[in-house]
Amino acid sequence: MKKKIVILASFFCGWNGGVDLISYFLKAINYKKNNYYVYIFIPNNNLISFLKKTIFPVYQFLRFFILRQKINSYNWKYKKGSDLIEKYVLDNFKSNNINIIYTDFSNEKKNILKLDPDIIFPALSDNYDKTKAIGYIFDLQHEYFPEFFSKEIIYQRRKEIDSLSNLDFFIVNSKKTKTDLIKFHKVLKKKKKF
Repeated sequence: MKKKIVILASFFCGWNGGVDLISYFLKAINYKKNNYYVYIFIPNNNLISFLKKTIFPVYQFLRFFILRQKINSYNWKYKKGSDLIEKYVLDNFKSNNINIIYTDFSNEKKNILKLDPDIIFPALSDNYDKTKAIGYIFDLQHEYFPEFFSKEIIYQRRKEIDSLSNLDFFIVNSKKTKTDLIKFHKVLKKKKKF
């Protein structure tokens, strides 16, 4: 029986390196495409996204004002890279095993539950089934070059990495990143599956 893989593209659409990274992942999976059903979740620019883009800053401000919770971003972003990933898939993959699912953050979990995939990748948070999600950690530039990051972004990146420690599996780009993760995030020292 073929395994189902969900590729989460939404957080990778806002920067060229992220679009390239998703494209490389898809290219690698395509070599074994007969063994898998692949569902690429691409954010869409629809009425819901427009409403969120309009309402989200107000919601974030109220959260800060009422709950005094620190807010990292007041923007709800539709990423232009979505179009690039969609084009890459349509131009390079003709298989019935590879499908595009147009979704945004509000219905992403619902779509994942409906598909019941075996693998969810690349996960940037622990909001997914920890036995199915494969975490992805970019790098730790914020630790080595803090002068290029705001205090809020450094805090946010550290918090995101710590939350990923709840997942069973991770992928990193290099042995150096793995070493850095263990150095700066002691909780990851116990993890054996990088």
